Amino acid sequence: MPRPPGTRNSAKPEIRKAYGLRVGAAERLQTQMETADPEQKERSRASLEKLVGELEKMVPEVEREEGEAVEAKTYYDELNGAVKTAAERLKTARARLTEAKRRMDTAKSGLNGPNSRKNAPRPLAGITQHGRQSLARPFDAMTKRAENSKPDQGPPGDTTTSSPRPRKKTIR
Repeated sequence: MPRPPGTRNSAKPEIRKAYGLRVGAAERLQTQMETADPEQKERSRASLEKLVGELEKMVPEVEREEGEAVEAKTYYDELNGAVKTAAERLKTARARLTEAKRRMDTAKSGLNGPNSRKNAPRPLAGITQHGRQSLARPFDAMTKRAENSKPDQGPPGDTTTSSPRPRKKTIR
């Protein structure tokens, strides 16, 4: 007596159920044939042959459905793997983008902030952004230092120098 192909229950449930019902009916008919009288055996045999014919016709359909189920499962697994891979790549790309944005913001705030590389030397040199007098302070400091370092003349306004320099006459 034919058995359902495969042991998995992956074919469409309706086909598998119909096949199982017919197999069960065929087994019952075979059991009845063993205990029946000769006339009833002949009717049971005819019914059994009819059921076996139907079962044999159903076998290719059940096998096809099971094959399609296996293919669908394989396709699903491949798609699921591709989706997981894409999700991981997206997650990695999103993390890299967030890190890049954070670095850009840090760099931007560093360039525009008071401690930026661009602005760091200015306060040290006395250069500020306060208008026309922005260069006055460093030049005044250099002039003062130059006047103080003259060997034959003291600081401005000092009259206690050892050897005053003769002044040049200017023509007016």
